[in-house]
Amino acid sequence: MIKIVPFFPNDAAQVRALLRYQEEPVPFDAFISEEKVNEAKMSFWQHWVPIAFHRTSSVYLAKEDNTVLGIIALDSLGKSNHTWQVNQLVVHPRHRGRGIAEELLRYALALFGGQGISHFLCEVSNQNSSAISLLVSCGFRRCSRVSYYQVPIDYTPPDVSYGDADFSAFRFAQPADSQKIYQLHQEIIPTEERRVFNFVPEDYRINDVKMDKSRFKLAQNDLFWVTEETDRQVIPCAARVKTSKNGDHLLEFYVNAGWSHLACDLVNFVVGTTIKAQMQGMVVIKVFDFQDNVITALKELGLEPSTTCYLMAKEQWLRAKKKKRLRLDPTVTLPSMGKPAINIPYITESN
Repeated sequence: MIKIVPFFPNDAAQVRALLRYQEEPVPFDAFISEEKVNEAKMSFWQHWVPIAFHRTSSVYLAKEDNTVLGIIALDSLGKSNHTWQVNQLVVHPRHRGRGIAEELLRYALALFGGQGISHFLCEVSNQNSSAISLLVSCGFRRCSRVSYYQVPIDYTPPDVSYGDADFSAFRFAQPADSQKIYQLHQEIIPTEERRVFNFVPEDYRINDVKMDKSRFKLAQNDLFWVTEETDRQVIPCAARVKTSKNGDHLLEFYVNAGWSHLACDLVNFVVGTTIKAQMQGMVVIKVFDFQDNVITALKELGLEPSTTCYLMAKEQWLRAKKKKRLRLDPTVTLPSMGKPAINIPYITESN
């Protein structure tokens, strides 16, 4: 009999081996989440606390006779804890076709949805038709398309003229810029996706660390490059650099539609700075299909997407709380109504 159980340390070896059976291309978020899954074995205590207090990946296994057949891992998308993303859903090749992936997914949706989680996300390769069909059967819908651009290690940016580009205008973000970056990102995201993502200002919190630029860039696992319009007191564009523990880097660009002309300068500066820093590991750029200005800038740099995924979303219907019955206050008195008037037609003698 197949049972779905939490991830405990004694299953770590089987889980690590199972994650190798991913034949289709995986999104970068799923690639770097493998390290989080392996670390989740030491956070098994969180399975006895509410979902809102989970601090690492929530991992559940499908087991039969002490053998791990499948795994599902979810991570909170932001500080609000209202949206969780399915980053891993893997079944051993010998046991596919038995409905294990669907049972794992439905189990997680029921468990998290029962505790008030209303939104779920999943990125899946556009080549993985079976995974797309599974998500659709479980109530997911396609929101947008996500493209990943992997910068080659020996990549050299072409000599492209950007006009009067002033790279000195770009700087590291300071704690005071958090709210402006949050507003910038909210303006870029379409209304439908904005509701699903559920980002809050705390997701853009910036630590006040004063160090040498090269050291600071290597030491921080989440930082921003920004440029500011001092006259209007706004940040028209920003670049986010996320660094995983294994040394891989994910770049995200936020460019307001009114300042699209800055997209080329921003992309060229951040990519060039990343290469000059001689960072170890992969450098990957994540772009949504609604970021036309960033896509155009990447094409001018000669970069092509290496992986294309669909962003699938599911919104849970939450059961409304039972309302209390309306009770009339007996101390309230209403004035009595008079007798209703009756209209009688006037009858004349001629009738």
